Amino acid sequence: MAGGRRQSNMIKYFVLLFLFFPAVIFAAGIEVTRAKLTGSGEIVVVNPTPDVQVFEVYADDFAGMIEINPASFVLEANGSKNVTVSIKSEQRKGIRATNISVVGKPLAESRFTAGTGVKIPLVFQTEQSSSPVPRKLLWYLGGVTVGLALVLTSKFLIRRLS
Repeated sequence: MAGGRRQSNMIKYFVLLFLFFPAVIFAAGIEVTRAKLTGSGEIVVVNPTPDVQVFEVYADDFAGMIEINPASFVLEANGSKNVTVSIKSEQRKGIRATNISVVGKPLAESRFTAGTGVKIPLVFQTEQSSSPVPRKLLWYLGGVTVGLALVLTSKFLIRRLS
């Protein structure tokens, strides 16, 4: 029984050794200069690895409202790229929050590799589209017009019936 326990413990140690010290998997690295964005801005993506990597940058949500340029690019070892994040205007006013994801993957597929990524929180506010007349005023004027039309129509009908 003691020999079985020793063998079981050795197997556990080998499993833990391979989990914490992988020999085959290489994780690509990414460095990003901004930890958070508030509205439009610029981030710098750096490839700190010795390998050439392909990077993709995208918004997790509100993709139609957020423009990212460039959205995909290749960086040499220790290379960097400025990426512009622009917020497009929208019809509805409000505060929005999402993440900008930056994902890097080695260009060479000669070995098993795992891509890595970074999420940058993005919070932005959209304004209501500019209109020469405020929306509340339009509703008020529309209500007044309908009310006047009803009053005049009812007076005309009362005179006609009397």
